[in-house]
Amino acid sequence: MIRPSKVNIKSLKTGDVVIQHTQSFFFKPLTWSSYIIRLMTKSKWNHSGEVFILGEDIYILESIWGGITLTPWSEFIKQDAFIKIIRLKGFENKFNKKDYLIKGLRQLDKRYDYWGILKIFIYICTGKRDNISKRRSMTRRWCSEFNAWMKDLDWRQFYFPKDFDNNDLFK
Repeated sequence: MIRPSKVNIKSLKTGDVVIQHTQSFFFKPLTWSSYIIRLMTKSKWNHSGEVFILGEDIYILESIWGGITLTPWSEFIKQDAFIKIIRLKGFENKFNKKDYLIKGLRQLDKRYDYWGILKIFIYICTGKRDNISKRRSMTRRWCSEFNAWMKDLDWRQFYFPKDFDNNDLFK
């Protein structure tokens, strides 16, 4: 785990998955959700996004409470978080960079899946999982579900940030 400001940005490539550990602070209520996600998933990771390089500019494409958004790297590094960068093995062979960028940018109007977070909680507590409806899944995704969808993985399974770290498809 390193701070985003310590990342060698020249080593970043479009499609790199960024998993994140956001520190929780009592006086910052939005960070409480990060703690709850880590607790529920039994992981040190609570969020994921991915690197998008557009021209000379670096962004994090991520599904956050406000929806799917592009966060400039200069803003991303201001967060009080630790991160790990993970790359899909053979990404360059599997995806055309231009098509991949277009696929991601077309998602910017999509909303975050709040109901999905509740379903994760129910699944973790009971071990029971509802099928994800196709209608809902085409319009809303949470962070790791979105990253799995971008990589053409079986995103209808529950994906958590830790699943990218523990996946043999990534290095």
